Amino acid sequence: MDDHAHPRLRRPRAPLLLALLAAATGVAVLAAAAHPGWHDALALAARTMDPMGLEVTRGLLLAVGIGLLLIARGLSRGSRRALYAAMFLLAASFILLLVHNVELLQAAVCAVLLGAFWHWRWTFDGRGDPGGPRRAAAFCGVALTLLYVVGFAMTLMHAAIRGPATSVAAAAWRTLAALAGQTVAQPASDFAGDVSVTLATAAAAIVAASLWLALRAPRSGACQTAEERRLVYGLVAQSPPDSLAYFVLRRDKTYFFEKDRRAALAYRAAAGIVLVSGDPVGDRAAFDGLLKQFAALCRTKAWRIAVIGVAANMRPAWARIGLRSIYVGDEAVVVPERFSLEGRPIRKVRQSVHRLRRAGYRVRVAQASTLSEPEWQAVHEVSAAYRPHVPVQGFSMAADDLRAEEFKDALFALAEDTRGTLAGFLHFVPVPGSTALSLSAVRRRPETPNGFTEFLLCEAFAWGRANAVPSISLTFNAFGRLLRGEYEPRPRHRLARWGIHQLEHVAQVERLHDFYRKFMPDWQPRYFACESLADIPAALLLLLSLERLVYLPPVLQRAWVALLGRRRRSAAPEPQDEPAARHPSAPPRATLPHHTTPPSSGEARAPLARHE
Repeated sequence: MDDHAHPRLRRPRAPLLLALLAAATGVAVLAAAAHPGWHDALALAARTMDPMGLEVTRGLLLAVGIGLLLIARGLSRGSRRALYAAMFLLAASFILLLVHNVELLQAAVCAVLLGAFWHWRWTFDGRGDPGGPRRAAAFCGVALTLLYVVGFAMTLMHAAIRGPATSVAAAAWRTLAALAGQTVAQPASDFAGDVSVTLATAAAAIVAASLWLALRAPRSGACQTAEERRLVYGLVAQSPPDSLAYFVLRRDKTYFFEKDRRAALAYRAAAGIVLVSGDPVGDRAAFDGLLKQFAALCRTKAWRIAVIGVAANMRPAWARIGLRSIYVGDEAVVVPERFSLEGRPIRKVRQSVHRLRRAGYRVRVAQASTLSEPEWQAVHEVSAAYRPHVPVQGFSMAADDLRAEEFKDALFALAEDTRGTLAGFLHFVPVPGSTALSLSAVRRRPETPNGFTEFLLCEAFAWGRANAVPSISLTFNAFGRLLRGEYEPRPRHRLARWGIHQLEHVAQVERLHDFYRKFMPDWQPRYFACESLADIPAALLLLLSLERLVYLPPVLQRAWVALLGRRRRSAAPEPQDEPAARHPSAPPRATLPHHTTPPSSGEARAPLARHE
């Protein structure tokens, strides 16, 4: 593929530069409002609005400064709404700083910056969430009304307790003044001051939340139709070999197609970040056009692009649309033809395999489409018994519905005990363009013996060798090069290794790596691609949320959906909420995460936490 087939589709630098200048101006405006001599400087305000002129003008300056800081991120994404908000706030700050008559320099800076925004307004082409302003106005109106009612009641209560009696009109005016931080009752008291601070702080928080709702980038939930799924299934079959290709068929993703529908990619978007799941699928010749069109879409929606699971050979394609790739780990790939249980390095694995064979455990491999109803029921029982209190995890490297029509070609390695009871299984999806396999899930009953997972994997390798399977992708291991000592021993590498070791009880990165290293796999690097290093924190939080490694309790999830009025628009909802198309008598589906960390032979029977 020609690296110069398309020009680099980087965003204009003007929005980012102007966002930094707007943030700096916001800090300057806050400093001007908090200047020790501001009482003497606000002579005009004191003459025209005395006695409340000083407080009101200072409060407005503080609001403008905070507003400029809040919209800086939207400006950096090229949001047109953020541009309009910034121009309004800069104009307001210019007027207020003229009233603040010793701050002529700051006023001149605001005027120059306002002119710069007008000059480069064409670079701000992000449309934002279509329903954002409506939701923001509704939220702000309802919240401020409720806050005003509470403040009004507290003002009347204060007057009744402390006296003197006040009229309804006076109480209404004082409550309105309290929202701006003024004293709500006379004579002044600690209670009255606390009420003023509380109401003003709550009002500021409501306005800030409304501004966020109005300016935020559009979200993209799981929105896909049955026709799109069929089309993507066909594109996956035509894709170049990629162990992650089949996982784009999850139902919690949205698809973007190349204009001729020769290629597609899967993604989710939230908080101004669009997270792409793996590389595109379909005709490789159409990938450049697909990525160029997707970059244009993201620019109009003010989305920042991040990609998880980029293969080494796809880095140039992502770089052509302005993304930089960062090494994040490796896939462990075993070649069954070369795998052997002979030799001292694999002695412990060999002992586990022989011990399980003597105990009567046997493994058979079956295609998903050939499993009978009792066998599916047994698969479900094992899945339910494995980590029952942990939420279903997976996004970029998981098959969410084992009984889905799209996964009919998947394989199960089923391990049964002497009674014929299913004790555990492996689930493999095919790698397109080859007869290779990619591990989707490892499941076992809690009472299975130590070394069970090693036994199950080794039996799968033996079956693969007998059936000419060229390779089996096992798992993703984060920071593998660092853990294997492939970097030069520099201080930053030693510090990173120390940090990974300290977080082992949470992430178990080393434990996962050490387990799969016993099978002596080939390590194939995977990368994370993003537009800027500054996007990594937001992209990481989004990834953790989609993988269900960080999540809200169900009660809070329902409250959040009810508050914002959001409903899933997907024609094919997520598998956790709706059963897939299957036989009416079929048991609930087994939704399994990809690349689950298995216990090693010397560990306790409790399963490890998954880490991707």
